[in-house]
Amino acid sequence: MKKLIIFLLVWVIAVVSGIVGVKVYKQHQISKYAVDAVPYVKKVIPEISQWDPVAIRSLMTEQTLQSLSPEKFSRIIEIFSQMGELQSMEEPVFVQTDSLPTAGGGNQMLVRYTVKARYRKGDAILTLNLVEEQGGFRVAYFNLSSEVLTQQ
Repeated sequence: MKKLIIFLLVWVIAVVSGIVGVKVYKQHQISKYAVDAVPYVKKVIPEISQWDPVAIRSLMTEQTLQSLSPEKFSRIIEIFSQMGELQSMEEPVFVQTDSLPTAGGGNQMLVRYTVKARYRKGDAILTLNLVEEQGGFRVAYFNLSSEVLTQQ
């Protein structure tokens, strides 16, 4: 009986330590990117929300631009533009980081944020995936989710 209690106690301590470790690691990631990434996100959301494909493409990574035809991209932006003008947006929320392979054989860090925004025709959630390049960030890709777009 004593061994069972000790085993359960060790198991509980291990689980609690694991949970605390994950939270500490996530907080470290949030603080690591908050200084540079959050201001960048706040800057690019209004630029993206102008719905100008040429201007948006200038914010994106070279790898993304090579994989996306201008015609398809323009059609996507045309669909998103149905939301209308940006009225307001909330603070960006850190979601996660991912490591992506690069063409040169290395890895890039992808940083994901979501932003709740209000447009003339309704609310939306923008998800931005950023890549750190040359001391700054560029948009790897983004998505806009809204019930407004699903109703049309």
